[in-house]
Amino acid sequence: MGTLQSTDVVIPLQSEWDYTQKFLQALLDNLSNGIVACNNQGVLTLFNSSAQELHGLPLCPIPAEQWASYYHLYQADGTTSLPQDDIPLYRALQGESVHNAEIVVKPSQGKPRTILASGDPIIAQDGQKLGAVVAIQDITLRKQAELELGKSEERWQLALEGTGDGLFDWNIVTNEAFMSLQLKQTLGYADHEVENSFEGWRQLVHPDDLGEVAAAIEAHLRQSMPRYTAEYRMRCKDGSYKWILARGQTKWDDNGQPIRMIGSHQDITRQKQAEMELARLNRDLEERVTSRTTQLEVAKNQKEALVVKEQEARRQSKIDRAGIKLYESIISNIQLGILVWHSQNLESEEHLELVSTNPAAESILKMKLHEEIGRQMSDIFPSFVEKHPEILLSLVEIIRTQHPRSIENVPYTFPEGDENLFSLRAFPLPNDCVGVAFENVTVQETTEPTFS
Repeated sequence: MGTLQSTDVVIPLQSEWDYTQKFLQALLDNLSNGIVACNNQGVLTLFNSSAQELHGLPLCPIPAEQWASYYHLYQADGTTSLPQDDIPLYRALQGESVHNAEIVVKPSQGKPRTILASGDPIIAQDGQKLGAVVAIQDITLRKQAELELGKSEERWQLALEGTGDGLFDWNIVTNEAFMSLQLKQTLGYADHEVENSFEGWRQLVHPDDLGEVAAAIEAHLRQSMPRYTAEYRMRCKDGSYKWILARGQTKWDDNGQPIRMIGSHQDITRQKQAEMELARLNRDLEERVTSRTTQLEVAKNQKEALVVKEQEARRQSKIDRAGIKLYESIISNIQLGILVWHSQNLESEEHLELVSTNPAAESILKMKLHEEIGRQMSDIFPSFVEKHPEILLSLVEIIRTQHPRSIENVPYTFPEGDENLFSLRAFPLPNDCVGVAFENVTVQETTEPTFS
């Protein structure tokens, strides 16, 4: 007695199943991304060829608690071992959908690899959890490129910031603008206190300068100017304004449309203040020349009864005209005597140190003042300081109050014994300094009674 079973159906089904298995395995092995899977018990069941190449090891049906140690898995820093709960495949097995988790594989042989892993749990149609699968991508070369780019950007930033200038990067297409910390700190702001946008920059520009600055930007973007250059004022956090020299260069697309401008901000407040002070000194001199000319015109119209005095006035007029020419020469060549003093202690007038001079000062005072830089006023002009201590007090007070002051008819005795009168104009400068512009007025003062 026995049984009989036909196999004419089983054999073709088995052959089709084998073909499907081979096809799927070939498909997985030809993928550039690694594919790793496990069953619902957390045992590894699938490692395609790319996964084996990335890990440097074949499939080993081990449980989840051994995955990190066996396959040398580390966190993104490459030094900290990857905890089981952070392994992308284990996270997917717990029901999480994982996207672009970055980890490092350090095989026993070969170089470390940085990989991105994305995965999901495997759920049957009836809702049963069958396991989990992840796809892994080798991004080692990309990470190296990003690192090199970061180093290059850092070198670029250090090179530019080493100049002490602020930097800006304006995306003209999106109107976004990056302003460096140095740029904001120059104006007294913290990084978060100024919005990184074109509007954030525009709101700090002095309203009276906006039109001129906009015209310079427009001219550069039209390529009428090869480089963007502008001088304007920007508001500081304390409400004051600083003068800024802005320079920039734009990148255009293939259609000639501007897409990006990169440039720098330089604080030129001191230079501007010096220029304005020199302009003011020039105006003062011009006013004095005009006043002298008016006096001469009055002298010319004196009555015939004052012929003798008129002749004397004419003689004086020639002297004054020569003086006027001298003043004009001084204006054009900045030949006023100028000395700059620094106060080391605003509580005492005894610590005024010479920090700068000009050739006119040396010529007027007949001294090689450039050899005296760094010395105290009391050491350079001991007799003058002893006779006129109030002058030192005035200079220190000008630094304290930041208000300029004119001092007329200051007597000064030259080493050979001649006493002359000087007119001083003292004005405050940054960093506890005071400038003194002076001229010898001995001739003018001695002839003043004649004009009267």
